[in-house]
Amino acid sequence: MPAVRLLMLLLVLLAWGCVDTGRIFEGPPGGVMEVEPQAPTNLVPPDPSLLPTPLLRGFEEVLLEPQLEPARHIVRTRLLPLGAATLAEVQSVELELDVEGGPVGARELGVVFVAPAGFAWERQVQTLERASGDGAKTLRFTLPVAATLITDHGLAGDWHVTTLDEGVEHAAATFTLAP
Repeated sequence: MPAVRLLMLLLVLLAWGCVDTGRIFEGPPGGVMEVEPQAPTNLVPPDPSLLPTPLLRGFEEVLLEPQLEPARHIVRTRLLPLGAATLAEVQSVELELDVEGGPVGARELGVVFVAPAGFAWERQVQTLERASGDGAKTLRFTLPVAATLITDHGLAGDWHVTTLDEGVEHAAATFTLAP
């Protein structure tokens, strides 16, 4: 009989230890409480020789996104009327920009005409819509010369043209307006 008493006493003590009657829960309603993690201390970087080795050695890296073909700009300039070369003769400068490749969709393409003194004279911008598989697209730009400040100020010399694709310089060309 003493073994039964001892077993009963043990069960009572065990049951009493499982009941938590003295604590009040201090948290948000619903019993969920956020606990901020504490920064670990004394971290030691792992030894690289103990790290697992990759299982896929010798395999190629596969890119899941399509790679963009780089944009290529081809610039052609001509003075109009054909054969004109001096400020007094030239009516305008025509520029053709052939664009191949680059991102699909609408993007901003432009040219900057730089005067012989080295400052940007004029910037012109057009929007290019490119669908996948498109070939070269041609954009045309015109710089008026006759009856403008170019002739009024005698801006003869080597002019430079720089093409911009979404604000990034791509190609350059030069044309000469003789005095």
